[in-house]
Amino acid sequence: MKVLLVGVFTKGSTNLSHARAFENAGCEVIRYSYRERAHELGSEKRDAELIDECRKNSCDLVVLSKCNGLGESVVSGCQGVGAKVVLWYMDPLWNFTPEIEKRVAACDVTFCALAEPFAKAQEIAPDKAHFLQEGYDPDVDRPFVVDPVYDVSFIGSLGHSEKRLRYAQEVKFKVITGVYGDEHAKVVCMSRINLNFTHGGTSDRTYKVLAAGGFLLTEPWPDMEKDFEVGADLDTFSSPQELKEKIEYWLTHEDKRFKIRLHGMETVRKFSRDAWARRILETI
Repeated sequence: MKVLLVGVFTKGSTNLSHARAFENAGCEVIRYSYRERAHELGSEKRDAELIDECRKNSCDLVVLSKCNGLGESVVSGCQGVGAKVVLWYMDPLWNFTPEIEKRVAACDVTFCALAEPFAKAQEIAPDKAHFLQEGYDPDVDRPFVVDPVYDVSFIGSLGHSEKRLRYAQEVKFKVITGVYGDEHAKVVCMSRINLNFTHGGTSDRTYKVLAAGGFLLTEPWPDMEKDFEVGADLDTFSSPQELKEKIEYWLTHEDKRFKIRLHGMETVRKFSRDAWARRILETI
């Protein structure tokens, strides 16, 4: 099967591992950097080129990784030359724009990584919407033998999130930004406790931390019990005060923390990017 993967392929982009996952499933993958080509050609010429790439390469499947700003003609154009078109949407509901709503209606299949966007996609196209965990990259998200450096860390940006900023003000933890691939996994392993904040679901941070063998303290998200067992794979918190109490507890119970780390690492294996790609192919 020939797959045209439309996304971003700069350092740190999850689309790099998506491409490898399709290749691991036996597909020929054509990577199309839609932002770069828009900068070089302009949006209209970019859209026409993308459709032509689909036609010239006789692609069976086109996967749009959200792709903000892509013209409406791209979906119908690729379908018109014989390809199935899949939308992969991994963001929270607040980024589910009218443009995305139109794309959900037009695409053959939509996969959402979070519960709220999935529910929205079901309203628009109930027979074509599916939930799919974002997962982790098995090539890089793996355990490393390193000495612990941080008691508690959050890998990511606090940004303008009032909730994250409030936690950072009330609870002491290390914030680490700008680490990707192996470096991300190493920081996970250098942290006795890894934090995760959620909104309507969880990002790939959960899967990356667990796959690297990290102990995870996370805010809960809808239906998390379908995938993970609290107290066996990870632990949760719902307020700054509860987080302080959980940090104090887990820093002083190393044996229990170690047992949960191992169990979580085993559980998360079924959510690799290879499994992500296979699910899309099986659905198509």
